[in-house]
Amino acid sequence: MFFFYFCTIRGLNTKDSISGGGAGGSLLISANRLDGRGLFDGWGGYVGTTSGGGGSGGILAVYYQFSQLLFTTVIHGGKGKYNGASGFYFLTKIVSAQESSKLILNNNGRATVNTPSVLVCDPKLIDLR
Repeated sequence: MFFFYFCTIRGLNTKDSISGGGAGGSLLISANRLDGRGLFDGWGGYVGTTSGGGGSGGILAVYYQFSQLLFTTVIHGGKGKYNGASGFYFLTKIVSAQESSKLILNNNGRATVNTPSVLVCDPKLIDLR
């Protein structure tokens, strides 16, 4: 069985140059098995370059046991006079009592001015090896 997934959780673009773009949405996927190919898309909304700020990127979390899914993720802040902060993608493979996790923050090479991408966490929850 083969599936192609296309999921978009984009923020809305603005129609004028002074408003801010919408933030990307959030999506949680929890599955025993993932198969196929796909694209997960979570951009922040774009805005004109006069004074508005781009929306922050979306959040995607995927928890799975088995996967043959080949997918691309495009999650980043929207463009504007001030670029939106990065979204993030969290991937966790659950293996019996252990978990193998990956957290990816990527703003597609865009610098953010006055809107830093900051990860705040409890150090007891994340192993920073």
